[in-house]
Amino acid sequence: MAFTPTAYAAGNHLYVAATGSDAGDGSPGSPYKTILKASQVATHGTVIHVAPGTYSGGFLTAASGTATDRISYVSDIDPVTKARARIVPPNSTATTGSIWENRGSYVDIEGFEIDGTGTKMPNGLINQGSYVTIKNNDVHHVIHGPGQLCNGAGGSGINIHDYDVPGLMTGTVVTGNKVHDIGYTCSKIQNIYISTRATVTNNLSYNNPGGGGIHLWHDANHVTIANNTVVNTWMGIIVGGGGYYETTGPADYVDVSNNIVYSNDYGVSLQGQTGSHNTYTNNLVNQNSEYDFSPGVIHTGTVTGAPQFVNQAGGNFHLASNSPAINAGSPTFAPSIDLDGNARPAGAAYDIGAYEYGSSSSGKTLTFWEKDSEAGTTSGYWYKQALVNGVVVWEGDVTAGGTAWQSHTVTIAPASPSFTLQFRLISKAGVSNYPISFNIDDVAINGVAITNAGFEAATGWAYAENKAGFTGSYDTATSHGGAASYKVSYPGATTSAAGDSGMISQALAN
Repeated sequence: MAFTPTAYAAGNHLYVAATGSDAGDGSPGSPYKTILKASQVATHGTVIHVAPGTYSGGFLTAASGTATDRISYVSDIDPVTKARARIVPPNSTATTGSIWENRGSYVDIEGFEIDGTGTKMPNGLINQGSYVTIKNNDVHHVIHGPGQLCNGAGGSGINIHDYDVPGLMTGTVVTGNKVHDIGYTCSKIQNIYISTRATVTNNLSYNNPGGGGIHLWHDANHVTIANNTVVNTWMGIIVGGGGYYETTGPADYVDVSNNIVYSNDYGVSLQGQTGSHNTYTNNLVNQNSEYDFSPGVIHTGTVTGAPQFVNQAGGNFHLASNSPAINAGSPTFAPSIDLDGNARPAGAAYDIGAYEYGSSSSGKTLTFWEKDSEAGTTSGYWYKQALVNGVVVWEGDVTAGGTAWQSHTVTIAPASPSFTLQFRLISKAGVSNYPISFNIDDVAINGVAITNAGFEAATGWAYAENKAGFTGSYDTATSHGGAASYKVSYPGATTSAAGDSGMISQALAN
């Protein structure tokens, strides 16, 4: 995910690092080890900086700020690898609770990765505080995959509710998040679940075959759902109320505007009790197999064509130049920026969906899939990189992240209309007996035509090496999508030296 972290003024700052200690003082030189400890020390106006690394979840933060002095939890971002603070369940067997629950008010939670991979904990990020902003987080693989528990307690990626706190919550903003690969076949597991007053904008919600992309229930009312992209879920957007905690319903004063709801089983669905003041304006709703809108829904300005994403299979949901969502939105509920932080509108009118087409404020977005063959722990030798005009824009040690296919999204800003995109396997220190391979697939840049982006034919890409022994080839034995990927490899029998590399490249134009 590409975004611009919020700038924070000088004041009370605390620091957390995976290598820290809760016996420290929370300074840059003596950071705390846990977010919970920092929250217990925080006072009004505190900014809690969390360094990239992996942290154990299952905690509850209760500290509150004020309207003028909020408490902010912020993941720092590695400038090269783009790694962020990653929070995981405390164990693989817990079947209740959440990875992170917040009950403080006047709080910001920004930039974290909430990762439930391989675990059973049913909730990613829960908020039960008022005036809370949940922004630019990547929440994924929560209670995901076959064999997961499915009961009345349900689960979610992001859950906004007021079940455990007195009074009706208000002022929650859920914006700029990626919430994906949540649930499996259970209809009670939702990507984004809203059961009180909230604003939901600029979110990318996809891959939940059993639940909703954005689901309103319980006390949901006075909710704005604008400029989200919802793809490949059971029910795209659900508007409804029932099983009330603090109200007697219905779900009223709900505005659903400028959303892409595409390729779900159901599009925009009304459930339970709904009021008479709800509006459905300028949404792109298409190719939802059961229906696009519940029967009887009055909607205006609806676009029915396919959204024309840059590369949906590769995880790039930016709009291509021929998208009918461009300039088809309404200004009424549209946010001033998009998921990338680019200004809206960029053209003659607002676009539909989480991404605004053609904004130049932060360049282009490069998306690609990659994997390597290294499952060991000997780090610091071989690295995989993406480069633009010879400048590294993404880098990963081959020992990090396992050997499965992984997707990466990087904001790039070429200095001229023509530029060269490169992917490189490089040795940063001499090593022997270390065979390694690096595969690339499904490359995309919004607004840029790439020849053979999926490596399905022997064309478009040039291979080069600065030392004999490297091999570059189209690999039909493994691929992310389609029949092939591209592999750069180096044999273990030949000792490498620092700087040795093999690389593929392609000259491109904006």
